[in-house]
Amino acid sequence: MNTVHKVRNELHNRLDNWPDGTTIDQAMTDCAVIVLSNMRPQEIQAALLMSLGHDGVAQIIAQQFGDSTRA
Repeated sequence: MNTVHKVRNELHNRLDNWPDGTTIDQAMTDCAVIVLSNMRPQEIQAALLMSLGHDGVAQIIAQQFGDSTRA
């Protein structure tokens, strides 16, 4: 079984059990944890950077390497 099938099965199991009294927020958090726990660190970092957009990445670079526009 490859990772995609494993994640799909875990997500289906969690969503099938969703009416167990948990909130939709908790179910979504659980789904995110399932997906993230099946990703490699490089994939997680790439996904986080993509989710930040241009401005977010620019802010991280400025914080890590200094703002080159300041003299």
